[in-house]
Amino acid sequence: DTDKFKLKSNPRDYVAYKKLFGDEKFYVRNSNITANYDYFYSRLEELPINLDQLLVSIQKLQVMVVNLNSPNDDPQLIFESLNSTGVDLTDADKIRNYLLMNEKQEFQVSYFENYWEPIEERTHFQLSSFFRDYLTVRNKKYPNISKVYETFTTFFVDNGQEKKVFFDELSNYSYAYKQILESSTNNNKINEILKRFNELQVTVIRPFLMAVLHE
Repeated sequence: DTDKFKLKSNPRDYVAYKKLFGDEKFYVRNSNITANYDYFYSRLEELPINLDQLLVSIQKLQVMVVNLNSPNDDPQLIFESLNSTGVDLTDADKIRNYLLMNEKQEFQVSYFENYWEPIEERTHFQLSSFFRDYLTVRNKKYPNISKVYETFTTFFVDNGQEKKVFFDELSNYSYAYKQILESSTNNNKINEILKRFNELQVTVIRPFLMAVLHE
């Protein structure tokens, strides 16, 4: 509560960010926050400028604010259109915002911490692939790789599940996905088969495996 931010990162990134203000041996090396810090640090060391010049440059940065006129403006559509002008968002990025954006803050935090983050970790952050395989299981056909997000939104609307029930289902499937990625079921013979599939990078069979393990 002592930190005053206009914009705050997700909890995992925030931990990595705070570590940057302490001893370097405690940096979270597998975080993009730390990688970004190292990148800018090395680039700044190469530039022939002093601290005052750097601060003057930073003060020239501008922030754009978009005010929405509810209920006419759809924040999700604006989010998608703004981000389409830069580096493309992943399907997982768009799905996360689709599921969380219109929720009250307390529910956003709850869904993110109790469902989304654990699902990220179980799927080894391969969330876009996970959602494609999940949709394959549920729709009984592969979605077009360029239409995963659109297929998901259609599926979610048609499915009509309550949000928490839906997150529970996603969470259950993510446990099966974790077993596939880590070859970690309770059966050693199955683990050996999964391990061979992973070593051969046979990913097309994952929806079938996920359905079986989920059952």
